[in-house]
Amino acid sequence: MRLSLLLLWDLYLRFYAVLNDTGLCATHSPFSEVFMWKDWLREETFGEFYRFFCEEAVRLWRENGEKVGGGSWIGEETVARCCLERVREIPVRTLIYEMQSLKGENRLMGADFGEQYADYCCRWLGEPAYLEGLRRRYPEMERLLELRVRQTVSFLREIARSLWREQREIRERLCANREWKGVETLQTGMSDSHREGRTAVRVTLDNGCRIYYKPHGIGKEIRYQRLYQAFCAGCGLKVRETALLDGGDHGWEEAVETKPCRNEEEIRRYYQRMGIHLFLAYLLGGTDLHAENLIAHGEFPVLVDVETYPGQMEEPSGETAGELAEGLIRHSVLRTGLLPE
Repeated sequence: MRLSLLLLWDLYLRFYAVLNDTGLCATHSPFSEVFMWKDWLREETFGEFYRFFCEEAVRLWRENGEKVGGGSWIGEETVARCCLERVREIPVRTLIYEMQSLKGENRLMGADFGEQYADYCCRWLGEPAYLEGLRRRYPEMERLLELRVRQTVSFLREIARSLWREQREIRERLCANREWKGVETLQTGMSDSHREGRTAVRVTLDNGCRIYYKPHGIGKEIRYQRLYQAFCAGCGLKVRETALLDGGDHGWEEAVETKPCRNEEEIRRYYQRMGIHLFLAYLLGGTDLHAENLIAHGEFPVLVDVETYPGQMEEPSGETAGELAEGLIRHSVLRTGLLPE
């Protein structure tokens, strides 16, 4: 019979309470000596609540074998941080509501909000009976938390396998032949989520190189870059080529940093290149080209997401003037998102 994460947490806290009553751990909190990397969780909002879910992610990581191809590419603290990033938005509104309810019933101790928040985290979120009540009152929240933990571990193992299989290609194409042996940091949530919560992930390797993992093939990005290069060459403009590595069902892309133009000539060439991007977006029906999908790297505007290419163009339709105007806009460069509305 499957035990829920909150129920397991309840058992942990009950065991800790017994030890505390006997004086065996009177000055220590649960997990404090075993998992020292959890100290940073205390600085997070409702960090005590997330503590067990991060630990469960690490347990699954160990259980399923985090070592891929003989190398441990992703550390346990990184697993825990990624888990926190991906579960924190699920219960936060519920926990705020619960805390405010206790405050309204005068059941929180403290003279101000800070003291009351500390009381809620330390006393209520450490109380097994209260956690059991949360589990009963919010079964869907519990289900989503369990699902997100499992999805996070599965996704990280997918990234670790890709790092192992493509280590040489990543070094040669994305890291200028600089050796690397592991991951320094991972940041998930760098795009909209698809396919069981997968998102683009910013990966910092231990050689200082920053790259992006994308949970889909990037063949379109490669083809678009070639097309863009051909147009720039025809206009006598140099191109900054983005390093890309297509893995079929996933891809790797170099992290392009934002930097300003140095002079008026670079600004002029920047807008010439933007004109080519605008023309190609209009020609291919591309949309959603907002600021997050465009990086200004000096005189080179770099598109980092061509997910909407090629787009579908609908025929203008409508009976009223407003509907007809909207149809005309959809067939103009305004639909690309690159120009002010």
